[in-house]
Amino acid sequence: MITKKTKILIIGYGNFGQLLTELLLKYFDKVFVLSKNLKSASIKNKKIILLNFRQLGKIKKMDVVIPCVPISQFEKAIKKINPFLKDQSILIDVCSVKIYPKNIMQKFINKNVYLIN
Repeated sequence: MITKKTKILIIGYGNFGQLLTELLLKYFDKVFVLSKNLKSASIKNKKIILLNFRQLGKIKKMDVVIPCVPISQFEKAIKKINPFLKDQSILIDVCSVKIYPKNIMQKFINKNVYLIN
């Protein structure tokens, strides 16, 4: 069940990742962000928890994961996070194209993860 306490991870903090994070903060207690180009000092909102790629193991605690990466980086990101996704978590594709991300997720993501494309 999705509640205010649901742990949501946004991967990538470009323009769309920032917009999505701000929208989600209206409904959830906090939002986790995984980005390689950010420093925690640059995040002013205390409800945004910044993770770096050395902390990939924390993905196992996330209920919902939303990659907001460029399409050229999508497959690489999916392969990198797959070993850390917990069973029954939800992986949401927000790419503007649909066939390519769907194929990548079906090919590389554990069958115990729910995919929304």
